[in-house]
Amino acid sequence: KNDPTPPIAWKHFAALTGSDGIDFFSLQVGPRAADCEGSEVVSLKGQVNDVAATAAVIGQLDLVITVDTAVAHLAGALGKSTWVLLPSVPDWRWQLHRTDTPWYSQVKLYRRDAGDVEWAKTLDRIRQDLAKRLA
Repeated sequence: KNDPTPPIAWKHFAALTGSDGIDFFSLQVGPRAADCEGSEVVSLKGQVNDVAATAAVIGQLDLVITVDTAVAHLAGALGKSTWVLLPSVPDWRWQLHRTDTPWYSQVKLYRRDAGDVEWAKTLDRIRQDLAKRLA
């Protein structure tokens, strides 16, 4: 509510889904869960009703891409490869000027540059890293 960072519009996340060989699943719940309807993304909103169910789903994924949510911390705690999109001034837990975190060894941090208002540059870095991961 008090975060001045603009939310990431679904259209920007959706641009990642065009990658061949990758199936995307949404763990989003609440009002934004419907954002991915009509896309190639499989919504798991009815299957991630509690922490245990969410952890079970995360355990089946190769990679979790998320913003700073409970899913980021859960995936990190489970040792799952996780990429977290952060505002230029994130919550203190993520520290500053790092692409990793001392809390979770498998988490990579993607920080939004101050001029990247719609997160396009940040998501482009993720798109490039996805391509490298598939190569």
